[in-house]
Amino acid sequence: MSRTLFTILGITCCMLTTACSMTPRQTAMASEAPALKINRVAPSIACASLPQTASLHHVRSVGELQTLQASLSSQLGSENRTLQTEQFSTLLATDDLVVINMGQKSTGGYTLELLSTHLSLEDNDATIKVRWKPPAKGRVVTQALTQPCLAIQIPRINYDTLYILNQDGQLLFSHKN
Repeated sequence: MSRTLFTILGITCCMLTTACSMTPRQTAMASEAPALKINRVAPSIACASLPQTASLHHVRSVGELQTLQASLSSQLGSENRTLQTEQFSTLLATDDLVVINMGQKSTGGYTLELLSTHLSLEDNDATIKVRWKPPAKGRVVTQALTQPCLAIQIPRINYDTLYILNQDGQLLFSHKN
């Protein structure tokens, strides 16, 4: 009987010690709602008409999408075929579209992947992690200009800043909301 009592006391003490050692932020995070779901959209999206340098575009409405299309077309002197309004109009009714562009590369083999299907929220800031990956050394790649990009559907929520981090946690882009 006393052995059982000591076991129960020991387990209780461990649980209390663990709970007391958590910071207020960890305690709040443990009780928060599940993380917000995000999705990769348009896996075959072509980014040839996006700027040649790495960029982030945060689109909240069809009007913003059309403005981005017009801006890209005027900068490049051609009609933009990257972000088709029809393709994203339903999505933009309830969610936002984030387009991450690696910029123009001189070969193939570059990839940009979504690392998590959840939007991380902390201190009223949102974070998306992506894998920003050049071709492996010695790998045979196409000798052509490429422009890898990633279009992501995120929930329309209020946050101060959207951060895009690479697989090592380094900041790639930030966007004030």
